[in-house]
Amino acid sequence: MIEYGKVIIRPVERTDLEIVRKWYNDDEIMYWGSGAKPDMMVSIDYLEDVWYPQTFTDYSVRMMIETKDGDPIGIVGFKDMNTQERRCRMLIFIGEKHCWGKGYGTDSIKGFLKYLFNRWNVQRVEVDTWDGNERAIAAYKKCGFVEEGRLRKARYVDGEYKDEIILGVLKEEFEE
Repeated sequence: MIEYGKVIIRPVERTDLEIVRKWYNDDEIMYWGSGAKPDMMVSIDYLEDVWYPQTFTDYSVRMMIETKDGDPIGIVGFKDMNTQERRCRMLIFIGEKHCWGKGYGTDSIKGFLKYLFNRWNVQRVEVDTWDGNERAIAAYKKCGFVEEGRLRKARYVDGEYKDEIILGVLKEEFEE
């Protein structure tokens, strides 16, 4: 369990799957999380059979973000862990809209970065989003990420091609 600021980050449990389903089936949450609305509704069977078994592997981890009161509000994790190069790609979304813009995402990012740098001994963490997701970009930069690249017209959002923004933070930058 990770405690940082006003959040607690803990492993996802099977009892969390109903709220995860709600978030994954919400157009607005998925739009800001990925730039795309869901193509199809996510079922509990899919979450139990496919998503949940992937919540903790050698290459990816998904964890639940909770308020200090124990209310689940989002997911944070990593994928594409490369232990030889000591780097991974972080993922995060706040699924409870009433928590948007209140610092929960920032505390989740900072707490999870601390976990990645100390527990997993990574040197570098990357994130990506699309150029219209200004709130996410600002949160990442607030946590020490710097823009490192732009993939032109790599995301299809609302019928238009948008640039994908790639940001990264190094362990020594975060510790400063």
